[in-house]
Amino acid sequence: MPVSSRIILASRSPRRAWLLRQAGLDVVQIDPPFADPPAPHQAHPDAWALAMDLAASKAQSVLDAGYAFTHADAESLLGAKRQVSEGGTLLLAADTIVIAPAPGCHLLGQPADRAEAAAMLALLIGHSHQVVTGVALVRLPDRRVITFADAAHVTIGSLPALELQTYLNSQAWRGKAGGYNFAELEHIWPITVQGDPTTIIGLPMQALRRRLEELAAEERE
Repeated sequence: MPVSSRIILASRSPRRAWLLRQAGLDVVQIDPPFADPPAPHQAHPDAWALAMDLAASKAQSVLDAGYAFTHADAESLLGAKRQVSEGGTLLLAADTIVIAPAPGCHLLGQPADRAEAAAMLALLIGHSHQVVTGVALVRLPDRRVITFADAAHVTIGSLPALELQTYLNSQAWRGKAGGYNFAELEHIWPITVQGDPTTIIGLPMQALRRRLEELAAEERE
């Protein structure tokens, strides 16, 4: 990445933290005090706008309520608090939504239970669908907000019934938009992708890189 930003990641996701660290960014994770509204997605007409709105709401919840860190290392906590007060720090939040294929085109978030996970996967397996991830970047300390989204297309081939039941019984669907974790299943299930795979994982790194380059260019002007 061409910018030496420190990232305060407002997400419990180890996948998002891993992607940022793989890009060479200095990352501290915090647990945003935000709960996804129950089943908001079916009634929303625009998945891109919804994903960005939810990401922005997660970031705002951190700004409103303070920082709830996901680890107890006192030295790291103090370091993160110093970073927040300095220039060049970005608060980052993201939200991923799966758009089920036609004719329903339902917007799918995280399943609440096994039955809902099974219902979501029944819509997706054997078909192509779209995954949209929205991102909110908040520049600190001035709190300027930048939102953007990216989409990728995923096709999941047919699965044997026993393999699907084993997966559902494993609880691996918990916390996963659409009920599946692409990063864990891409080499196990018959999955093909068009677009940036990191968008499906939960943080569109190609689009994020462009935004960070733009911010770096602004700072140099």
